[in-house]
Amino acid sequence: MQRYQTCKAMAKGYAANFDDDKTRLVQARSYCARVIDAYWSSIAKKHTSTIKIKAVASSVWLEDVAVDAEQVAERTGELIALFPVEDAGFLIGSIYTVMLPAAYRSEKGAYYTPPPLVARLLDMAEKSGVDFSKASVIDPACGGGAFLA
Repeated sequence: MQRYQTCKAMAKGYAANFDDDKTRLVQARSYCARVIDAYWSSIAKKHTSTIKIKAVASSVWLEDVAVDAEQVAERTGELIALFPVEDAGFLIGSIYTVMLPAAYRSEKGAYYTPPPLVARLLDMAEKSGVDFSKASVIDPACGGGAFLA
């Protein structure tokens, strides 16, 4: 986890180099697209799968990332692939959100629920009698889909 925290801090530091909010947002997306690509490649290799990741929609503006930052993004994706799959979305989402401009993050409500908290809340619901095989449950936020996963 310490290596992950270092990667996250490096991503945040990289994003801090961009004063313009629009550029910072594009760089956050571009950087995390590389993290996701490296994560997916690592998972596919681990499972000897040839399934390719879906291309980023052409409506999403991505730019080049500095070479050193791209290398960190790739190592970060490979590192995240070592964690349980149910944690990966949170870990990648946490990197993305620390890179976002503060006003944008606040406006979009980009705050993700940590997996241990999700597990605890679901355990509490089951202990109180919720049968998830029969119950209908609404997750009003559903940003990263932690409860769905």
